[in-house]
Amino acid sequence: MGAGRSELARTLMGLDPHASGEIILEGRMLSGGPRHRCRLGVGLVTEDRRHDGILPESSIADNLSLVALDRFTRRIGGWISHFQLKEEIRQTRQAVRMQSHLKDSQPLKTLSGGNQQKAILGKWMLNKCRVLILDEPTRGIDVGAKLEVYEWVHGFANEGNGALVISSELDELIEICDRILVMSLGAITGEFHRGAYSQAAMLEAAFSRHGSRSTVRVNT
Repeated sequence: MGAGRSELARTLMGLDPHASGEIILEGRMLSGGPRHRCRLGVGLVTEDRRHDGILPESSIADNLSLVALDRFTRRIGGWISHFQLKEEIRQTRQAVRMQSHLKDSQPLKTLSGGNQQKAILGKWMLNKCRVLILDEPTRGIDVGAKLEVYEWVHGFANEGNGALVISSELDELIEICDRILVMSLGAITGEFHRGAYSQAAMLEAAFSRHGSRSTVRVNT
């Protein structure tokens, strides 16, 4: 906490400005705000889903389609193709393992924390996201839902997408990640690769008070 991880996530998504450094996606330097990042296939699962991740009073369907409506809007007339949208919502709900008895019209606030988080994952999946930043993605959900989130992230990455997972739990990062970057005071102070993970070394890097600032390059 306080290392600058969430600030980095917001900067990568274009929500906050950065004074220096580069954000590069597939050899292309990113600029502009979050709407432009969304169009390029970048998404963000925020740390506090209740305040800035969901529309609690709106339905499951509205939350799932929130970012992707442009994909289903006809150029002539501006009408939304509801049949196509409904079908892709159904497929997305299955993909994120949202409970089948829940109705599309049900307000999201009535769902468990785990199903709310699945709706957020589904929102980015429906938008054909290719790089997803997940800030504390399993906070406030039960063990079963955590395992399903882990499996979803693995499946997302195995399809050739990029996932940047931010977590305070080392065990969670070791389970999910192929590479772990440790931050302290806004700087990257350690880099570890699967097969050579050391919790002691990671903790030492996390409590470091010195470190060179690094350019973060996100490649799918």
